[in-house]
Amino acid sequence: MGAQAQTQETALVLPSQDQVQVLIQEENRDELNRLSGLIVRQGEPFVDVQMLRAAEVILRATCNYLAPLNIVPRIPEHFGVQIVVARIDVRDVEKGGDIFCVSKEWKKNDGTKVPAKYDINARGLLKISNALGIGWLGSTRHDDGSDPFYADLEAHGSVRNFTTGEMLPISGRGDVDLREGSADAKRMSDRNLAEARRFPVRTAETRAQKRAIKKHVALVGSMTKDVFERPFAAPVLVFDSRNVHSQEAAMVHHQVVMQAASSASSMLFGGQSRAVPAMPAFTGQPQTPPKSPPPPLPGQDAGAEYVDHETGEVSGEPDGFAMPFGEPF
Repeated sequence: MGAQAQTQETALVLPSQDQVQVLIQEENRDELNRLSGLIVRQGEPFVDVQMLRAAEVILRATCNYLAPLNIVPRIPEHFGVQIVVARIDVRDVEKGGDIFCVSKEWKKNDGTKVPAKYDINARGLLKISNALGIGWLGSTRHDDGSDPFYADLEAHGSVRNFTTGEMLPISGRGDVDLREGSADAKRMSDRNLAEARRFPVRTAETRAQKRAIKKHVALVGSMTKDVFERPFAAPVLVFDSRNVHSQEAAMVHHQVVMQAASSASSMLFGGQSRAVPAMPAFTGQPQTPPKSPPPPLPGQDAGAEYVDHETGEVSGEPDGFAMPFGEPF
């Protein structure tokens, strides 16, 4: 029996997970893409977990599925799961696209070709964060700004928690070092380095936002161009009255929806909204830490080329470097 969900126009019928696995093994791309299109275009969110799980198997086979890292056994009451799609422009940033090359194609000693790797710029990352429903609350700068080619920022945002439906704060920290002799500068062409130096703070903030997103969903760093050609599909919690099972819950649902509308109105037009204890939103502002000067360049200190400020791990390759080329927006 296939899983079913009722939409406003027609019933969406999906094959079982076992049947989908057969389609995957047979590499039946036409049927998988057809089913994926039906999932994305359906009119109403998923409120049944089994139906959602069947859809997820199809989306993982056809899209870059941005599933939350913490999988929950149920959909929180008052909510449904809407599938939102973001498409990345796979042209190079120099041609107005959303990606840029971080490593060119090369050959191993045995002649095996290693394809070129690409990363996403600020505009492309904004498409993904919008699909995930992330609201960015600003950034905290950790360096003292004494060097114009170095910036260390922590990005702060919020997103709905799939376990409770409440707003969950997320954050990530990233720095960019564009000084002569730095690891970042050595990886760039002269032209790209000159452009990146125009926006060091924005570049560091983009890297910080990407790390914040990676804490929430399974998003990797650099990828081949064919991966970026696939759409990014994100499950997002949205208010849905069908997932309300009592009169008391219906009253709370109405209150929560009105609070969300009031908060959105306040953000646009000013004013204060009344807090609802049943569905608190993250409104805390991070405390400003003491500022620090840029770290010493290689040769000035015997340390490694790159240190991850969040984990303390030492490596020669920063994770998820995202450089805007010119004006990224």
